[in-house]
Amino acid sequence: MKTIRLGFFSLAISCLPFLFFVSAGSSQSEDSAQLDAVCKEMPVPPGFVAVGEMESVECKPSEPGQMNAWLIDRARSKIVSCIPPDYDSGYPPAISLMMCGSVKSAKCQPKLDGSNNAFELTTNLDCSNPRIRSECDESKIHDAKFEHRNFNAPFDPSFELPFFELSIDNAYSGCPSKPGSRDRVRYLQTLEKGEAIPLCMALNPSFDEMGSDPAPGAGRLQWHNSDGYNTKILIIRWFVSEYCPPYIVEGKARLLNAVVVRRVERDEWQNKEIFVCATSLQKLEKRPYHPIPGTGGRGERETAAERFGKTKNYEVKKILHDDRCGSGPGNNTYIVVFNSVQTPVLP
Repeated sequence: MKTIRLGFFSLAISCLPFLFFVSAGSSQSEDSAQLDAVCKEMPVPPGFVAVGEMESVECKPSEPGQMNAWLIDRARSKIVSCIPPDYDSGYPPAISLMMCGSVKSAKCQPKLDGSNNAFELTTNLDCSNPRIRSECDESKIHDAKFEHRNFNAPFDPSFELPFFELSIDNAYSGCPSKPGSRDRVRYLQTLEKGEAIPLCMALNPSFDEMGSDPAPGAGRLQWHNSDGYNTKILIIRWFVSEYCPPYIVEGKARLLNAVVVRRVERDEWQNKEIFVCATSLQKLEKRPYHPIPGTGGRGERETAAERFGKTKNYEVKKILHDDRCGSGPGNNTYIVVFNSVQTPVLP
């Protein structure tokens, strides 16, 4: 039996160790002398990110020109990581951080073309990136980018959801003060191909069709994914983020206050089975119809994944429960195939 130290806890194992402590007497630089490490064939432990590389005799032999272990450090805002967070299967706080931009790091494997080889991970509030815009009046984002679309125009399958709210800057002094207005809203204008990003549900309630009373853009993500657009914006995680405010629905705080969404282009989803949280797609109204009191006639919707919008644009292959898509015993996940021939669904 061998005990191997990993930061704030220890593991007792009887097989080949995959976690080890880099001592001050090692060949590593002074900056990395007190960092823990993990063999690359194993996942980065929860709460940590890969900040550098090293070679270790305790890990499987590496390929020529490669190193076989990650130096790891605690996940926190503005840390530089050699690899993206594991948004598909990882855990907070690492998946609470967004890839704010690519940078160069002397601790990570250099690229042959000399381009950036690492990522700066930040909270949504801390990120400074040219793609991030801001508005003093949130309604201007909805009006200009989404709500004033001409639904009578010919259907355009290349249309994309154009904004994702990242933060509200309560301390910003450049916005005019007026009753009922929110402070400056910072939003990401677009997502890139395959890009995943964590978002606070309190700032993006229209992504959750079971959320609060309808507001401008309510249900826009579900509507967009259920229609015949080439690009999908899929919810792939529900989780608790320490960097997000409580998500209040009908006066009660939900346990999970954040999601991870991913942009998936046509060549990525075409004829493939895709994992999505059920809240990515529209659901049917309850039958018989039950109006929600005080909403002016808004009807209740199914909370389980058994009922989903009627459309020819996708086929649900499997319905199941997955903890990555929420808590509780009910079904909350689809394995779905989006059809190659997409048709518009009338709003």
